[in-house]
Amino acid sequence: MARSRQRSGGAPRGFDRTDRLNELLTRILAEELERIDDERLDLVTVMGVDTDRDLSQAKVYVTGGAVDDEVIEALEEQRSRLQRAIGGRAPPPRSPPPRPPPRPPHRPRPHHGRQPRQQWRPSTSARWS
Repeated sequence: MARSRQRSGGAPRGFDRTDRLNELLTRILAEELERIDDERLDLVTVMGVDTDRDLSQAKVYVTGGAVDDEVIEALEEQRSRLQRAIGGRAPPPRSPPPRPPPRPPHRPRPHHGRQPRQQWRPSTSARWS
């Protein structure tokens, strides 16, 4: 008996898209923090990332390091570097394929300098004598 694949409603392999992205972002940020030469970030560990469903924002959870305010300040100073690391290694979110705009209501086609042919109809007011 063949198994039915359920792709349309649920996430493949039992994981939600944001869960997979959160794991990827956690790895990218952890690797990039190891490369940064800032003593305030020496013992900082990325515990996890929580991304919004619309992928517009992510909260990064860290632990360890120096005083919390110093760690937050150091992370703020390195924000652009961390964002570049994410942008270089994380896939862009999928967007729907472009679709043509809706067709406008019917309009007569232009005649490009020619007059349209009109059917002759006799006038009802004209009298023949």
